[in-house]
Amino acid sequence: GLMTDAEVTRVTPSNVTVRVGSRIVEVSGDAIIDKPMAPYFVYSNSITAWNPPHEHDPLSEHDKEVVLQAIRDHLDRKGFYYIIDPTDEQYRTL
Repeated sequence: GLMTDAEVTRVTPSNVTVRVGSRIVEVSGDAIIDKPMAPYFVYSNSITAWNPPHEHDPLSEHDKEVVLQAIRDHLDRKGFYYIIDPTDEQYRTL
């Protein structure tokens, strides 16, 4: 159904592309290249707007949750170690 129609289409060292239905959103990520064992960081506050041509469509809190869940599911399946919204403490321990 529409609720679960979300999938990650691409992961790069600096972002994750998620498709929800016909809309796409880019979520900021951060792979610490020189530390291969470091987690992939995902920043939920970067989920603010859909890509054109849907940039004027509302992006709700529910949409954000759907996007984050799609990212979790994808990274879990791929065996990635990741942290959503790392704390300062988690940065410092790298």
